[in-house]
Amino acid sequence: MPVNSTVTITDDGTQDFTSSESFGEITFAAAGTYVYTLKEKAQTAYGYTFDTAERIVTVTVVDEEGVLKASYAVTVDGEEQDSAAFVNNYEPDPTSVSFPIEKIITGNDRPGESEAEFLI
Repeated sequence: MPVNSTVTITDDGTQDFTSSESFGEITFAAAGTYVYTLKEKAQTAYGYTFDTAERIVTVTVVDEEGVLKASYAVTVDGEEQDSAAFVNNYEPDPTSVSFPIEKIITGNDRPGESEAEFLI
């Protein structure tokens, strides 16, 4: 197993935040195939859509004349990926505002109706 079984990445609030961390080195003492499942801990937060797909990391260790060599592949839903990236999206619920505009005319003996157009 890796040194750490949990990794925490803290969003710094910048636009299009990206960060990467590692579980640490994993040492293999024998050739074989080792499979790890990565997932983001379930959470809820207003405006966020979290990536719930599991990443399967398959590590293949081969013995080449007494030297162990490891390689890995990452898959999501059976499709090979370049990395084990989890992509979350933030999109808050929209809001709206309506504000009144008022026209006040003062004075006596106006010549009749008038019309005013306002632009924003």
